Amino acid sequence: MVSTSAIESFPDEILLEIFSFCSVEDLALSIQHVNKRWREVAQDPRLWKDLVFKPERGTDDEHIRSVVEQAPLLRRVVLSHEVDAPLLVDALCRGCQDLQKLQFSSSQKLATAILKKLRAQFPEVECLVLAVHQKYNLTYRLPRTLD
Repeated sequence: MVSTSAIESFPDEILLEIFSFCSVEDLALSIQHVNKRWREVAQDPRLWKDLVFKPERGTDDEHIRSVVEQAPLLRRVVLSHEVDAPLLVDALCRGCQDLQKLQFSSSQKLATAILKKLRAQFPEVECLVLAVHQKYNLTYRLPRTLD
């Protein structure tokens, strides 16, 4: 077992490599809360560049909310089940700064107000994916206005 003092002597690049094996949940809910240094390393943009938050089917809405609120560099969210869309979008607006992809499950119902809020908060979002079947997805580029 490696002592805490030994881990603290690791250079940031080694911590970054170790953290690259962690899940979005681990980074957002645990690692970044250890100490100031770990928070800084855990929020390195290189670490988040290709990460996707894909909660397992049945993950409760509060857990999803908590993760996205504490993951400011999260860029991709893929949902496999229906969620409380207003709660999720509010959490994304509070937490994520650079959302680029949001994929909803085929059972998700989205009100126009939710789409407008997404467009207003994330004007540079690359795509919104609505799954219509396990094998098929429809990908929409959000229009600049949703009137």
